[in-house]
Amino acid sequence: MRESAGWLLLLGGLAAIPLPGPGLLITLAGLLLLSRDHDWAERRVDMVRERALQAAAHGVATRGRLLGSSTSALLVLPVGVVWIVSPAAPGWWPLAEAWWLPGGAFVGVSQLASAAVALTLLGYSYRRFRGAPTVVTPIVTPMVDIDAARPAVPERRRPARRSFCSSAC
Repeated sequence: MRESAGWLLLLGGLAAIPLPGPGLLITLAGLLLLSRDHDWAERRVDMVRERALQAAAHGVATRGRLLGSSTSALLVLPVGVVWIVSPAAPGWWPLAEAWWLPGGAFVGVSQLASAAVALTLLGYSYRRFRGAPTVVTPIVTPMVDIDAARPAVPERRRPARRSFCSSAC
């Protein structure tokens, strides 16, 4: 049961990363569950946790970002309510009425829940990181000497430019 939930969260989180929402946090939850049984998941937990915290700090670093994130989350609320109420398709809708607001109340409730989670996470991020964005330590990559792996290629020198003007110009 725990492993199934971990895989569901991991796959859902990975799918949600490019979409609006807490994709990194869902991925982290899945990795935390899977890390109890798999070493590969345990090795990735710290990296995903740091990235999620960096994203949270980045989202509240300026007033503009905070305002944009808050506005986006607040705009999802009325959309969820409309989805739950599920009014009839308007006259301008070109497709069949079955394609108007598909999913019904379940989709509306999930939108309300997403907005609530987003606003809660914004509040948490604001309290934790606002005014102190350096609280999150940067991600440390393994020490790899990139230059040592590349063969030395001598720099090509460009020929000196010739002037069309003599020294009298």
